[in-house]
Amino acid sequence: MIQEREVREKLAKYLHDQMSLEDFSDWLGERSWNMHVGSSDSAKRLVGSLELLLAEYFQGHRSESELRSLFSALQGVSVIGFDVVASGVRPFDESTARVPVRPTSVADYSELRLVTV
Repeated sequence: MIQEREVREKLAKYLHDQMSLEDFSDWLGERSWNMHVGSSDSAKRLVGSLELLLAEYFQGHRSESELRSLFSALQGVSVIGFDVVASGVRPFDESTARVPVRPTSVADYSELRLVTV
């Protein structure tokens, strides 16, 4: 199990040069390997986004400055899910989703808007 709060705390340490990228990546990998058990959906989404960015960095597709910038953007974003229905907004239920709802990149989070009908 991993908690969103602890991920954000460690991420802040990395962003403030109190932890190396390698140490942050190692910590995240150790703490998230069984995150499907008991972790909140928001923690799983945050960790998934961080792991994707780390993979892109370690594969040479992103620079560390680019990674830091995207991590900083994620630090200020709460990752949520919801369904919009005729009567308003209800909590998101992934088990009933008919189309993929995960963003394809961190940049997609910057356009997240909550609209009620």
